[in-house]
Amino acid sequence: MGMDDYPYLDRDVYLYNPENLPGLHEIKPTIVPLEGGGVSLSVRSLVHCAELNINGELYVIAMESLTGDDYEY
Repeated sequence: MGMDDYPYLDRDVYLYNPENLPGLHEIKPTIVPLEGGGVSLSVRSLVHCAELNINGELYVIAMESLTGDDYEY
């Protein structure tokens, strides 16, 4: 896709994926309509991730691995 020389793709990334969720290239997702509008994927995956840049290091968190117990209120 013309991104072979893109420097962002040539770096180490620390991935937090405790459930070993599949990447988008590994699933055959089905789009499911949600009540009140919007859509969701029928398969939990790495599609929804958060990126944190800490001291120049990139950390990626699989958001679908987190539950309500993982948050402090």
